[in-house]
Amino acid sequence: MTRSHRRCDRIVRAMLAAITFAATALAHPLTDGDGTPPQPAPVTDENTRRALDLNQDGLELFAKEKWVEAAVAFERALKLMPGNEALRKNLAHAQFKDGVKHLDEKDVEGARSRFRRAIATDDKIDQFHLFLGVAAYQAKDDDEAQAEFRRTLELDPKSAVAHENLGHVLYRNNRLEDAIAEWEKALEIDPKSESAKAALEKARRERDVEGKFLRDRVAHFEIAYDGDRDPLVSTQVLEMLDEAYYRVGSDLSHYPSTPTSVVIYSQQEFSSVTASHGWVGGLFDGKIRVPVKNFARQKAGLARTLMHEYTHVVVASLCSSCPTWLNEGLAQLEEGADVGEADATLRSAAKQGSVRAFSKIPASFASIPDPLEVKILYAQSLSFVRWLHDRNGSYSFHELLVTLARTKDFEKSFQSTFHETIGNLEEEWRQTIE
Repeated sequence: MTRSHRRCDRIVRAMLAAITFAATALAHPLTDGDGTPPQPAPVTDENTRRALDLNQDGLELFAKEKWVEAAVAFERALKLMPGNEALRKNLAHAQFKDGVKHLDEKDVEGARSRFRRAIATDDKIDQFHLFLGVAAYQAKDDDEAQAEFRRTLELDPKSAVAHENLGHVLYRNNRLEDAIAEWEKALEIDPKSESAKAALEKARRERDVEGKFLRDRVAHFEIAYDGDRDPLVSTQVLEMLDEAYYRVGSDLSHYPSTPTSVVIYSQQEFSSVTASHGWVGGLFDGKIRVPVKNFARQKAGLARTLMHEYTHVVVASLCSSCPTWLNEGLAQLEEGADVGEADATLRSAAKQGSVRAFSKIPASFASIPDPLEVKILYAQSLSFVRWLHDRNGSYSFHELLVTLARTKDFEKSFQSTFHETIGNLEEEWRQTIE
């Protein structure tokens, strides 16, 4: 199963603040459309009057949240008064707000380009760097994310949000102690931050459990395990992961370039670190985490679990906004789950009216404590995904995920891929199980 982290959305919503316009003087280099520096306009009363009119137009457009139009007005005004600090700041804030809009719309690359533009206009605003760091983190560009969060802290050493997000970058790069230090600093500044507190507590549990673990690394995976308890686990697990890498990669036509971290726990360690429900047999939360009671007896089951969890890795690499039912259906399909058993579960559930519309399925299965409800949801996910696979083939899922990553609109992406609405195909599928 997969556990998605949507902290960036919360940060974006929480950090939108009122813009204050200053009136100081500082020259800012601009370019004309052909890339050459513009010639400074003669300082005349007419230029000043026109620049002020354009600035007023920009402020009115800004108030109406027309960020692009506002930026155009401010830039035109700045060409008439190229040394005016207030106009430069107004332009930078309009560019920034346009970036926030794109980030809200899940257009990460569009947001990054606009934040960079705002920073080029005014490099001294900490929020610009913070939001560029958030966008870079979402794009998995950890070098830029780390640099921007550190620049934010240069400008505002008391930014708890920057420390917290820097912690997540470091954590994703397996720098556990450094991540813990950043989360501790975030809580020193903002002791009420529940997100930083949760991240820190989980990281400390992980450190306590994994501190004694051995680590091996090959091209595509890094594995952590208790070498004293399972001395042969590394070689055999890496063989299982290597098979998953090529099989899932072939089926979904994608091979992630970033190595995947995999941690093998005892059942007690797994429960301690993940705080997951008892029905969870493995999860992916940026790392693949799997409990093993007896490696020799569980080899076949472990291979299926690793295939399942690695599918989540590939899906996440293709599209960060994949619906949970599709993600879990693909993972079960790759692991070779029994579709006949799933259909039998669904026929029984259908008689009770327990089969949900896909649009009503929860965003996460991890928060559901009822094992029967979870069993039905997994069965439904597998059955429909298998039905779609038999109808259109495995490459259709690659096409769907790539289109969804670009458009952020699931229904349109689905229809574009399968040439039919999801509602119509869902109805056809239901007839096969009722």
